[in-house]
Amino acid sequence: MDVNQEDREQDLIEKSKQGNLEAFEELVILYEKQIYNVAYRFIGNHDDASDLAQEAFVRAFKSIKSF
Repeated sequence: MDVNQEDREQDLIEKSKQGNLEAFEELVILYEKQIYNVAYRFIGNHDDASDLAQEAFVRAFKSIKSF
């Protein structure tokens, strides 16, 4: 990951902490495939992996201010 990518992610995290939903949505878009793939490797079921990935993002959103 290059410095510009890290700076962009940090900016999105900071904006998300302030309640910026568009910034959090960008984070979701950046990581949704990776999170889904990890969940699928553990579970082996597409629907359950999708549900688990969604739950991970919901929890991340609820606790983003403590990140």
